[in-house]
Amino acid sequence: MHRLLLLISFAILGCGSATEERSTLRFAVTDVEGMEQLQVEFGAFRDLLIRETGLPIEFFAVSSRTAAVEALNHGKVDLVLTGPAEYVIFQSRTPVKPVFGLVRPNYNSVFIVPAGSSITQLSELKNCKVGMGDVGSTSKHLAPMAMLADSGIDVESDIEVVHTAIRTGWEMLHRNQIDVFATTNDKFELLKKTDKEKPVTVIAESDQLPSDVLLAREDIDEQIVEALRAAIEKSGDSFVAALLKGSDNQKYQSMRFDTSLEDADYEIVRKMFRTAGITDFLGS
Repeated sequence: MHRLLLLISFAILGCGSATEERSTLRFAVTDVEGMEQLQVEFGAFRDLLIRETGLPIEFFAVSSRTAAVEALNHGKVDLVLTGPAEYVIFQSRTPVKPVFGLVRPNYNSVFIVPAGSSITQLSELKNCKVGMGDVGSTSKHLAPMAMLADSGIDVESDIEVVHTAIRTGWEMLHRNQIDVFATTNDKFELLKKTDKEKPVTVIAESDQLPSDVLLAREDIDEQIVEALRAAIEKSGDSFVAALLKGSDNQKYQSMRFDTSLEDADYEIVRKMFRTAGITDFLGS
């Protein structure tokens, strides 16, 4: 089995006008910069993939989401681990297919206010300052914007959005520089534990958000995709343990893998982009 997959990888990686001549699968992660950091955070995961599949896999560092898209377009990278919003952008710009998802049970968005605030629900946020994360973040921007719209808030005219880092937004909330702060549930739980003297109230919480995803170039042989899925299905717990060896990967505590992932699972994210007014890459 391993020998067959090795022969397949040599064959498919050496053909196609967009792909340079090489004999390894290249693996990138969109929110990790630099080869050293890739090795620290995902080295154990990559090494286990190699052992379980017999496929030759090496890291490919990307400096940004745009750089990752371009690398895929030009055949310089074959596998990319990315978030749900990034997946939608990839899918709109270059042919890719999902291999498996990384499902986090606590991956959802929350809106918080200081304890004692008069604000108790999202519909009361007209004329308020709303702190959020980076533009395009699934949990810190897109999902919160969709939640506001579903509550009757015009996200373009009823509120002032303040994009900020997580710690900065937390501090701004407690200095009354913003009225409410939207962030990811796991980040909120961490802040709550480290700043127990700053009580807050959750006024809204989203449903479970779509998972992070390992995607592949569309022209990769399907047997390689199936080999990756089979390895995950066989040794999922070991792969979770390997991910958790990275200090920045603790968000994957209690996660599970989903090998039945489909593009349609991300349609809700496309809707979020439209709600946020970010539509230039979505087409019709």
